[in-house]
Amino acid sequence: MKTNSEIYGFGNDAGGRPLWRVFFAPSAWRAVEGYEDSLIRVEPLTLQPGPAVADWVLSGAGARPADRDEVDERIVADLLCGVGRIIDSQEDVGGFPDPEPAARPLETPEDPAGDDDGDGYTNLEEWLHAFSAEEEGW
Repeated sequence: MKTNSEIYGFGNDAGGRPLWRVFFAPSAWRAVEGYEDSLIRVEPLTLQPGPAVADWVLSGAGARPADRDEVDERIVADLLCGVGRIIDSQEDVGGFPDPEPAARPLETPEDPAGDDDGDGYTNLEEWLHAFSAEEEGW
């Protein structure tokens, strides 16, 4: 194991425990809480403050957050209420979902590899972004 490694846990809630214990950091590691001290920056990563993480994650959790089924809604409600447990099998959640089939015609762009507006995204990429946004209700 490499010594003198650092783990940056800016804004993490350690539940009253030392931050290094949350990351299972051996004594050769040093847990650092301030992102501003980090030597590595990941752009365009937008850091979320610890208290806002749950709401941020829940806003996009699930296969189709804009159209959650009753199982997704129950899981989100359990999390928000602070109840629930680790799910070990599909039996813990009433089996696999039986979703309604979804179908709609797809009309892809005429020139999918082109970049009609010159912004660096192909027409197909822009069409896929718009399709996803519409499907998810963004």
